[in-house]
Amino acid sequence: MCPKGGSNYIRYFGGGTQKVEDELNRLFPNATTIRMDMDTTGKKQSHEKILQKFEKDKIDILIGTQMVAKGLDFENVTLVGVITADTMLNINDYRSGERTFAMLEQVSGRAGRGSKEGRAVIQTYTPEHEAVSLVKSHNYRTFYDKEIAKRKLMWYPPFCKIVSVHFQGNVENTVAKTAKYFLNTAEKTQNVSQKIQVLGPVPSYISKIKNKYRWQIIFKCEDDDNLGEILSQAEMTCRKNKEFSDVAIIIDKSPGMIN
Repeated sequence: MCPKGGSNYIRYFGGGTQKVEDELNRLFPNATTIRMDMDTTGKKQSHEKILQKFEKDKIDILIGTQMVAKGLDFENVTLVGVITADTMLNINDYRSGERTFAMLEQVSGRAGRGSKEGRAVIQTYTPEHEAVSLVKSHNYRTFYDKEIAKRKLMWYPPFCKIVSVHFQGNVENTVAKTAKYFLNTAEKTQNVSQKIQVLGPVPSYISKIKNKYRWQIIFKCEDDDNLGEILSQAEMTCRKNKEFSDVAIIIDKSPGMIN
């Protein structure tokens, strides 16, 4: 239920750029629009051509994914709108708040870069979240203080190092068994006196891609080099077991995203 208006008409939905373009054409039939997303930027130099057309042909509205937030500098852009700003907040990654704040700060700066005054409108289901609310005042310091306190409490970087181990294969049961066998082997070979926290093994955030099942283990530690040696030994032990030979094992230090 909506906490402000009391409406219970809240559901899962898709807000793709094509749908946004269709809705804009319905609401503003006289406005010209151009779209910048994966569908329209597949060819070489397509980004540049779209932006040149937006500027030279005086297109009224540019619709796009996060790629439109970066590096655009058009004097006549005076309004920026962000739809479902919470999308990145729901990604299974401890940096989701940081990335949301950075993206919203960046996209807000696209409006009013010339002599004309600019305005940014952000649509969100979590207006109370500091990654969204503090963008209004561009208050990076307060956001940092809140975020770093959470990282320290939950023992996330920069207070620890993270190593993720991904397992991928055709048979889910075999992938799960490999992950459990890997962890059991790593725990047996561990001979260092450092703090280690293990999350998993569990199915990955995206549990299946192209008919490949995916599992993962997340290790939080103080010394990822030392832990890396232990994990490499565990990987070699798994490789020697014929039962797990078809399962790919990927060890990733400081992963870009935990997924």
